[in-house]
Amino acid sequence: MAAARASCLVAAAKNDDVFLLQLASALEAACVSGVHEQVASISLHSYAVRLGQYMGCTREVFILAAVYIERLIACNPEFMLTSANVHRVLLAAVVVAAKFHDDQFFNNAFYAKVGGVTLKELNGLETELLTYLGWTLVVHPAIFERVERTMQNYSIHPHRSPMNFFVAPQGTRPMRSVV
Repeated sequence: MAAARASCLVAAAKNDDVFLLQLASALEAACVSGVHEQVASISLHSYAVRLGQYMGCTREVFILAAVYIERLIACNPEFMLTSANVHRVLLAAVVVAAKFHDDQFFNNAFYAKVGGVTLKELNGLETELLTYLGWTLVVHPAIFERVERTMQNYSIHPHRSPMNFFVAPQGTRPMRSVV
């Protein structure tokens, strides 16, 4: 019985790792190139795995985070996702999603340590993201299912662009702020 449970946990972890790889690939594909700023030393996929592992985030939290990033880009034409801000945007979205979705969550000091930022910076990122989102965090089930389905389809057809809704409109510029 214990071996079967352990086998299921390993399969679930591999499945989540594939999902996080797909999410990271989608975000990286959406990043605007040519912005010359300091970039994180950790890959976005490794960063997402780190957040999931230490913050105890479920797949649902990452799906909500993807929806929040989608909304951020769609509703704020002046915002641009870049290789310099994508890690912080993901961190802010995951923190907001975890607090919204999970009954139990950690404090921001812990999240900041896991995310490799200061508490002050994380507080600012979270506030800025919530402001951009108009403090609207509820996600319609159809939208949630669309994002989840898009990621599943990407695993079947990896040559297709995952979540092309992350792509910013033409002519936008990166903001000075990280979110």
